[in-house]
Amino acid sequence: MANFGVYLSVKNSMTRAMYVDLSRSSLDSCSWGSGSPPTPIKAGQSATIYMNDDEASIGARGTATYFIVEPEETKYYSFYGSCPVGSSSNGCTGPGLGSWNDSGHPLNASFEITTSTVPSAIEPNT
Repeated sequence: MANFGVYLSVKNSMTRAMYVDLSRSSLDSCSWGSGSPPTPIKAGQSATIYMNDDEASIGARGTATYFIVEPEETKYYSFYGSCPVGSSSNGCTGPGLGSWNDSGHPLNASFEITTSTVPSAIEPNT
């Protein structure tokens, strides 16, 4: 059976760890794969977020949101991937997006978060 899962590789090139925020993450007709979502993604390390294709007729689609706590603010980074069954087009968005396969399956995408990466959202620390 074909794998319509989503594999998002995130490299954290920041000086602080990234932590998953499940309340800001969402899955549609899929589940987190084994060991996903990884948390923390330590500074200088990479990790793969895996969304498992649970329903063979739909494919995986979801968003994983991570955050980094800085002294004055918390920065959020949301990574989205979609590998639909019955379509030749995959979807992928997020800060620091590098390479990804816009067709074929499964979806494989890479992201790198650096000091120049614009976050999805910023909130002041209280």
